[in-house]
Amino acid sequence: PDVFDDSYTAFVEDLVSSYVPKLKDDPWIMGYYYGFAPWMDDVVWPNDLIERIGSPGRERLMGVLEDRYAGDIERFNQVYETSFESFAQLKATGSVVYPEWIKRHKMGFVPMPKAPGSFDDAQALLGEIVEHTYRLAHGAIRKHDKNHLILGSYIKEASLTVDHWKRIGPYIDVITPQHVSEVFPINPVVEALDKPVLISDQPFGNVYPVPLITARNAPGAVPDHVDRLVLYDLLANRISRDPN
Repeated sequence: PDVFDDSYTAFVEDLVSSYVPKLKDDPWIMGYYYGFAPWMDDVVWPNDLIERIGSPGRERLMGVLEDRYAGDIERFNQVYETSFESFAQLKATGSVVYPEWIKRHKMGFVPMPKAPGSFDDAQALLGEIVEHTYRLAHGAIRKHDKNHLILGSYIKEASLTVDHWKRIGPYIDVITPQHVSEVFPINPVVEALDKPVLISDQPFGNVYPVPLITARNAPGAVPDHVDRLVLYDLLANRISRDPN
């Protein structure tokens, strides 16, 4: 969706008003997630919105780019290897495309190219989209419910950078990555936001179906309930000793 369009604001408010009022006093509710892994395909978001000429999303993102380059189209052209005469021309008819390697680099699969060019711009545009979405959802929920936690999206750990987490910090109560990994060490985010962490999906001995284990490299099955109890106890003790 174009998250900057008024129709998206209406969608969020309608969705929240249909669920949250009846849950606001429920003692069994910990908090609210917005959805699963929305930012995993991170370059798809700016690429798609920029392609929608005349849309609020394109206008917003093009404005961010112009601000980042302080209106200097020549410097922009050098980075993107383009030949626009002005930002007005870029906004009216032009386009830029952010490459798939950006996502793969953030996930730890490929190194940063020697001339990364538009990487920082792509992160700034994604940050604009993510922050707007979180601000919108946070405001809609808090109209009805001040009792429960705002968890935000159920996020693949490599999707957001520390700078992204800083941008959404005012709109969440808990830092909620799906995993912690070498490409996403949690401590810098904890230090930046000074908020607690809820890690939602570390492997605790889940018995995945055999096709998933073989095709997707999911963790293998832990043989029985006693073994799963031992594994859970080991992992829970390790995590509980982490000061964060």
